[in-house]
Amino acid sequence: MEKEGNVFRCFKTWKDTILPTFDKWRPTIRERFLLHAHHSSRANNELNDMIEHYEGLLLSIEQDIDAWKGKFSSLEADLRSSSDFKQKLEDRVDHLSSKLMRSNGELHDQYQRYDKL
Repeated sequence: MEKEGNVFRCFKTWKDTILPTFDKWRPTIRERFLLHAHHSSRANNELNDMIEHYEGLLLSIEQDIDAWKGKFSSLEADLRSSSDFKQKLEDRVDHLSSKLMRSNGELHDQYQRYDKL
């Protein structure tokens, strides 16, 4: 534990004023400042606890964001591959439909020849 005098390191004084040693302070002043230092210390600890709590929340949210980014990236990759697959299927369907149109045209020509015969 700190010595009592060290508690008052941050005690504001007029410029170039030197505080008397702590044991020369009047008992009521000493008691008041010790009480103030105690409450300040507790308030500081509570503030630090709150900061740690919110830092933990922030860290967990950042981890959630990273997880969602990973899921989003995999979904984007799936979408790209499915669009590539879709494009290949469309090309294949176009090719087959053009073949069917040619065959249909040839069949129509054959029917016309048979009708003439």
